[in-house]
This record gives sequence, C-alpha cells and structure tokens, in this order.
Amino acid sequence: EQAAAQGYAAHHPVVVVHGLMSSGLELWAGRECAAPFFRSRLWGTTSMVEHITLRTACWLEHMEHDALTGKDPAGVRVRAVEGFSASDYIIGEYWLMAQVIRNLADIGYSTSDMHLAAYDWRLAPAALEARDRYFSLLRTRIETMRALRGVPAVVVCHSMGTTVVNYFLNWIRAPVHEGGAGMPERWVADNVAAVLYVGGPQIGAVSSLGGFLMGEKREFAMLKGQVGMMLNSV
Repeated sequence: EQAAAQGYAAHHPVVVVHGLMSSGLELWAGRECAAPFFRSRLWGTTSMVEHITLRTACWLEHMEHDALTGKDPAGVRVRAVEGFSASDYIIGEYWLMAQVIRNLADIGYSTSDMHLAAYDWRLAPAALEARDRYFSLLRTRIETMRALRGVPAVVVCHSMGTTVVNYFLNWIRAPVHEGGAGMPERWVADNVAAVLYVGGPQIGAVSSLGGFLMGEKREFAMLKGQVGMMLNSV
C-alpha cells in the first residue's frame, strides 16, 4: 500500500518460482488407502500433517518415487498444485509467498501479469521437463507475458526455486541434442529483465544449523494458532 501511495505501479510481468516447503503437491491417483483423498494436499497445508500423523504408511507410499526409474509408482499420480494457492501458505497461518502476492496486487498486479510456476520438488530438473514439460511451459508463459505487456519479465525465485531457475536459464540456451531448448543467446536478454534471488542456496544454506543444533525456531515466529503453540512447546 505504501508503494502504491508513492506512485509505484505494475510494469514488468512477474514470474514467481517458489521453494521446496511451499511446493504444494496433491493426489490425482493412488492406492485404495488414499481413495477418499482425490486432490487432497499431500505436501503443504494442515492436510499434510493429518496424512503424516494418521496415515503414515499410505502417505509415504504415495510421496516416494520408484527407486529404479525415478517415476511415479504404478497407479499413483501426485502432481504440483496449480495457481497462487500452491505456495501462499503452508501450515496454518505461516505465510510463504502470500505477502509477495499481496504486495504485488497492491500496486496493480493480477493473474494477467503475474504467474506462479509451481513444480514437483521431488523430481530432478531433467525429469521435470521429461514428465511435466515444466521448462517448456515456463518458457512459453514468459514469452506470452512479454508479448502481452510489451516488456520482459522479472523472475522472483526463493530457496530451492533459485536452483530451478538457474537450470532453466542454462536449459533455454543449451542445444536440443543435449536436452535443452536450443534458443539463441539473446533469448534471456529479450525475455527476462531481471532475476531476483531470495534465500537461495547458491553458496550453501547454513541458517538451518541453528534449528538442528540448538532448536532455534525464529523462522517460525510468524506462526499463529494451534500450529504455533505446538512448535513453541517443542
């Protein structure tokens, strides 16, 4: 709101690539134990906690990939949640991308010029492209947004999303025979105005050590309600 009051307004289209914790995954097909939970969240939101607590074996059976092929087990399909709800909140009121989305909305952004590129964090980047055509779809989306707005996009990536974006920027220019898109060197300059890295593990991620060694939980300070009470009692 303060930015809007100072005259800031939507200009470059924005693409958000979130991190692991905010990569919502939902069930599309599964075993008999998961039959009542079509499109239920297996990763992200409080339903994940319910599945882990009450149906641990069933949850693990659907979250893991085949150890040999790295693909979905027979009869199981778990996919990334689409849209902004994929990573706005994770558990209870613990926000991840919600404030970014809200702040951009305050200066005029909406679904026509802002996109959240959800992905399945369990897959290696090459497998993301092979199974979901993730990077091909991301390329098309960025090109479309640039064509509609007349200016290149800004890519905002967080945590694990920074490694996904790094792979994309290399994939887009890699030759087709090497598994890349084979686009010219100028594609990035023409279609991407800037890349904003937030909390990426580019030179390691040491902040987690505090939690492992001393129980530091400042990263969860914004949690409220029952989930916050539970973590604060640990």
